[in-house]
Amino acid sequence: AGRPEPRGDAGGGRGRAAASASAGGRGSRLDSDGRGSGGGDSAGRGSGGAGAAGLGTTSAGQSEVHAAGRRPGAGATRAEGPRAGREVLLLAVHRPADLAPLLEEGSLGPVLFVDDLQRRTFEALCAADELHGAIDAADPEVAELLIELAVSEPAPAAEAEHWVMALAKHAAEQALGPAQAAARRAESEGDPAASERAAVDCQLLFAVLPALRDPLDYDAAAGRSASSRLVAWFVRHELES
Repeated sequence: AGRPEPRGDAGGGRGRAAASASAGGRGSRLDSDGRGSGGGDSAGRGSGGAGAAGLGTTSAGQSEVHAAGRRPGAGATRAEGPRAGREVLLLAVHRPADLAPLLEEGSLGPVLFVDDLQRRTFEALCAADELHGAIDAADPEVAELLIELAVSEPAPAAEAEHWVMALAKHAAEQALGPAQAAARRAESEGDPAASERAAVDCQLLFAVLPALRDPLDYDAAAGRSASSRLVAWFVRHELES
């Protein structure tokens, strides 16, 4: 009591979490030049546009991100999901090297995807050495989205950091409502410990949102720091759930 409730069924979430954890130990890490281990050009594309190689975990902190289960916040949206999530997935398929620094520093992780299909697709890319392997190992719904992404292109002049920050902003906004509801519930039930936990959660979400909200006055360092704090917060909630 007192925590935002995780979305999705607990069994399915833990199963996917175990799969993500085991994937982090395979050869899907980024090469030192930022390309996937499956090869490809300097933009991170592999053969046939398969740039998905190399989105595996790149640090101990990210291992926890990929090992986490379902996160607190809103449930899945429509199948296509929010635009920011789709753009990040397109970058993961076609320009994974652009996302590598954000993954490594912890400001990007599967926990930022509110849409369940988008999250599972990102996890599939992280766990695979190359795009074809991700498609082969995926469930039909994820495989269909991966094929669609492979024949699409990121938005013109798409900047990875812009879309990751937009993804983080959406995730924080979706988590704020449940956090506030948990605070009200704890107060009405007279549970001081739960009330304190919920208050801390709300304070963190209110603290990170300003750094993610204004693209016209965007501070890159502040935005990435805020996103990293948000990723760690989601991971902690998922590990506790």
